Amino acid sequence: MIEHLNLDDRELVKEQFGHFEQRWTQLEDLVKRKIQVSVATLEELSLVHSKFQELMEWAEEQQPSISEALKQSPPADMAQSLLMDHLTVCSELEAKQLALKTLVKDADRVMTNLGLNERQQLQKALSDAQHHVDCLSDLVGQRRKHLNKALSEKTQFFMSVFQATNQIHQHEKKVTFPEHISLLPEDVNKQIRTCKSAQANLKTCQNEVTGLWAQGRDLMKDATEQEKNEVLGKLQELQNVYDTVLQKCNQRLLELEKNMVSRKYFKEDLDKACHWLKQADIVTFPEVNVMNSNRELYTQLAKYQQILEQSPEYENLLLALQRDGQEILPSLNDVDYSYLEEKLNMLPQQFNIVITLAKDKFYKVQEAIYARKEYASLIELTTKALSELEDQFISMDKAPAAVSAKEVVSLQQAYRDLLGELVGLGAAVDELNQKKEAFRSTGQPWQPDEILKLFTLYHKLKRQIEQKINLLEDTIEALQGWKGFNDKVTVLLTSFIAVYRVSLLNTTWYKI
Repeated sequence: MIEHLNLDDRELVKEQFGHFEQRWTQLEDLVKRKIQVSVATLEELSLVHSKFQELMEWAEEQQPSISEALKQSPPADMAQSLLMDHLTVCSELEAKQLALKTLVKDADRVMTNLGLNERQQLQKALSDAQHHVDCLSDLVGQRRKHLNKALSEKTQFFMSVFQATNQIHQHEKKVTFPEHISLLPEDVNKQIRTCKSAQANLKTCQNEVTGLWAQGRDLMKDATEQEKNEVLGKLQELQNVYDTVLQKCNQRLLELEKNMVSRKYFKEDLDKACHWLKQADIVTFPEVNVMNSNRELYTQLAKYQQILEQSPEYENLLLALQRDGQEILPSLNDVDYSYLEEKLNMLPQQFNIVITLAKDKFYKVQEAIYARKEYASLIELTTKALSELEDQFISMDKAPAAVSAKEVVSLQQAYRDLLGELVGLGAAVDELNQKKEAFRSTGQPWQPDEILKLFTLYHKLKRQIEQKINLLEDTIEALQGWKGFNDKVTVLLTSFIAVYRVSLLNTTWYKI
């Protein structure tokens, strides 16, 4: 079809076709991204479903044995071992409940990308899992009541100590689980909140530890020496665990708060450096357009100059970031470590590229401005010199007409001298012509009106002076011809007068 169209319609068809191709490419990219998001969402949905299923299966496996155990009271001699097993189940249940909370958060996050049916299925799975875990928790609580009835006061005390110790260790894990400190201040702030929460829970546990000490002292009143040592040993072990974990928590909190401040200032400096590099890259990315006006060139020059003037400050900032970043790296996890290491390696390279571009384009714009100034100055000086020669020519032309040949020769020589000065300006005119062609070929403003006026004045003045010199040359030749004729006439008249005098003398003598 294009072969049968005119040039404008061809361009229109090509333009429309290119537009549709671009829209098609954008649509393909959008569909690909949607597919990637859908695949990732389905993978996360499958993972969450499988975890819910595992959680329900575990709860279903635990329920029959606990339900069966509730049907009969445990023997007194087996109560202690059964209680230990039960505490293990309690620990597992607590871990599963924490896992369920995490799964709920994951499910809430995944639901934002799901359709109505998938969301309902996921909500049903979540509800079933919570129901199974809640039922198991109720059964575990009933089982514990049955076991407590079968245990002595001393055994209950030991179980309470074991449970308190286990609870303290759980708080310890919350504090020390993320061994590394996050890079971003907001993430460090989350770690601080977690640590403070664990610290508050530990202070709550102190009341339980104090109560166990009081209960232990009551047990030791009527106990044997061996039982006293056993109770005291358990209490001291509990107290040591509590003091150690509380000290770790306090130290961890101080470390996090200290790093929070350094991370905050580091992020501010990093964001400042990245923002400056981004703005500098925006300024230095476009090629220099020498066809721009002088005002635009001066604006570009000021931007490049500003970048170069600010470069020492940001170079020092990058050096400080490198120094601080190297100190931060060992405390980061693998993801943050890779991100920061890449940033620290990339920023100096970006800085060097931006500064190199800024220098090159600064000198290029500066050179273009100097060339324009030189061009304009040469036009002005040449025009001024030509105007002075024109004024001199006009004043010479207004002088009284010469009478003698000597005066005409002198006037001709004055015009020749004036022509010599004008020819001397010919080199400047030729240079201007070369610069004009160079400016025109690069699309720069070349002041056509001024150049045309200058060239016109030069050639007009040269032509007028040459005409004047030729006219004076003709005048000199005419005067020289008249002088020769005058000399001949003078000689003839002199001879005639002499002959006449002789003839007159002879006639007079004859008469006498």
